[in-house]
Amino acid sequence: MNSLAPWLWLVDFDAHGKALDASDAPTGDLAAALMGHFAEVHLLRADNATLDGLPPANSREGWAPASAVTGTFRAAPWPRGTFDCIALHDALVRRRLPKTDVLAELEGAHRLLKPGGWLALASPRPSRVRRQSLDATGIPRTILSRLLTQAHFHEIRCLFVDPSVDNPRTVVPDAKPAIGANNTLEGIRGSAMWKRRAAVGLGLRSALFPAYILLARA
Repeated sequence: MNSLAPWLWLVDFDAHGKALDASDAPTGDLAAALMGHFAEVHLLRADNATLDGLPPANSREGWAPASAVTGTFRAAPWPRGTFDCIALHDALVRRRLPKTDVLAELEGAHRLLKPGGWLALASPRPSRVRRQSLDATGIPRTILSRLLTQAHFHEIRCLFVDPSVDNPRTVVPDAKPAIGANNTLEGIRGSAMWKRRAAVGLGLRSALFPAYILLARA
């Protein structure tokens, strides 16, 4: 999911703005996507091992970050209100942080964003038996949305991820018309369509997709 960046087209950004790739991506795919929208792109990685693998990827892609730092949001070197966009993606899931640490990281990201800036983060949908906990299988959307609100983010938007063979980077807005259009596009019919419509009507839209992206405005 680290290279999944179609959400960039769904929000307005200043062409002269600054972005931070704070994912745990071992390649430069996400940073390269950000560079198509921002004048400066910086990198933040939780450990040196992940950061050290990026220069070869950067040279292959033909770009270089404005800066590259190891650490967390709580100890990041940039001043308050530096960035227009932070792309975190599913790094919080993979780091297996407890809920209190997730909240602290989100608060740190909020401090680094300009007023009105956007945070993009993602998670696989956790298995049903773990739907109320945080672990490596994913973070429940309701919990992550609540933590974003506690970290003083607002206007939280949800995009479901629905990869297919033909289009591995499909994102679907969390809206009944958009989900219905996606079902039609995917050729879902018969009993499968009825079950999906029932899930949407019951507010179980998350169960239809393997992952989601949340966009939150500071």
